[in-house]
Amino acid sequence: MGKRLIMKKILVIDDEPEILKTIKTYLELEEYEVLTAENGQEGLEIFEQQKPTLIITDVKMPGMSGIDVLKKVKKNEGDTEVMVITGHGDLEISIDALRLDASDFISKPVDIEHLLLSVKRAMERHKMRAQLKAYTKDLEGLLDEKASEIKDAHAMLLQSEKLASIGQLAAGVAHEINNPIGFISSNLNTLEQYIKDIKGLMEQYKNFHSINNVERQMLLDRIESLKNEMDFEFILDDLFKLLEETKDGADRVKKIVADLKDFSRMDHGEKNLFNINQGLESTLNIVSNELKYKAEILKEYNEIPVIECYSQELNQVFMNLLTNAAQSIEKQGKIGIKTGLLHDNGHSFVEVRISDTGCGIAEENLSRIFDPFFTTKEVGKGTGLGLNISYKVIEKHKGKITVESEVGKGTTFIVRLPVEH
Repeated sequence: MGKRLIMKKILVIDDEPEILKTIKTYLELEEYEVLTAENGQEGLEIFEQQKPTLIITDVKMPGMSGIDVLKKVKKNEGDTEVMVITGHGDLEISIDALRLDASDFISKPVDIEHLLLSVKRAMERHKMRAQLKAYTKDLEGLLDEKASEIKDAHAMLLQSEKLASIGQLAAGVAHEINNPIGFISSNLNTLEQYIKDIKGLMEQYKNFHSINNVERQMLLDRIESLKNEMDFEFILDDLFKLLEETKDGADRVKKIVADLKDFSRMDHGEKNLFNINQGLESTLNIVSNELKYKAEILKEYNEIPVIECYSQELNQVFMNLLTNAAQSIEKQGKIGIKTGLLHDNGHSFVEVRISDTGCGIAEENLSRIFDPFFTTKEVGKGTGLGLNISYKVIEKHKGKITVESEVGKGTTFIVRLPVEH
């Protein structure tokens, strides 16, 4: 027999027994050893005794909150990964959790597939932390041998930051999907009642051919009365409308999922041919919940060639610029997106301009906006890494990103990418 694998321990803390039971069941199916606690204090006691690899904790609980649990765990045992579960509208709390070194956050209602993917990433991050810790013990002797591995670890941390920023949009995407799902569910409930009424009506015809003419006429009268009572003609007409609405709702969900898949697909380190206009459109659909209440979107997509690039990374840049534009608008404004083809000194470039009518950027800050961790936003509203990541992605593509801004009037980010393959 082969050596038995050691199961990784996960501690789940939640004051709702059903959620606790559901998460435990799915994690055990993935062959994790799962410990549970119904409050923060109990969870910390189990943590001290068992030292799990990962803690998954609800943010809002009676007594000790999930954020308090995160702080204490990171203070006492920095190697343990912590994921938080937040409710709708808790985006600022989620950002605070990420600042406190939480590996990820999950929005309620919990999407099990998303949860399992986040758990896998947390386990990989834990493994990476352990490797980095081991490397630094004898750095001088291992420097040449481990240099490439440290570089890969840095790339993983950078990708983790990208995933964290995508995670900020989870609530918005969920909202966009919940709308059509809501009326699909409502329509199915109505259809179920209609089918019951029609079935009841059909039951009246069972003995139609085995009764005499007098009884038959009485039955027909009763059937007619039932049809009037249930408004049979309206039901027949409404059936087709409900089916059409349900089909439209399913198509909307399908489109959102397709855009999300296109937006977040991994490039596996290889360039691919990419249409910038399509990338902008799919990104717009993903961040629509962030934009639609703040701004009118003005699109001017001109004919441009496909370019060879890392498409997922460029989608990340567009997402950062669009969400920044929305956040700069205090109440209502406009966001413009314009693409075009430029020629300069014998070279061709695809240009993307993303502009807003927001608050603008002070002149003294313009030279610093691409610096890591620099942000003009309030605490909890930004990590200061979005524009830095965008700058590095464009630089990696041999392109250029610049900014024009005037306080009180708005900002325009200009991205130029070479066309040559």
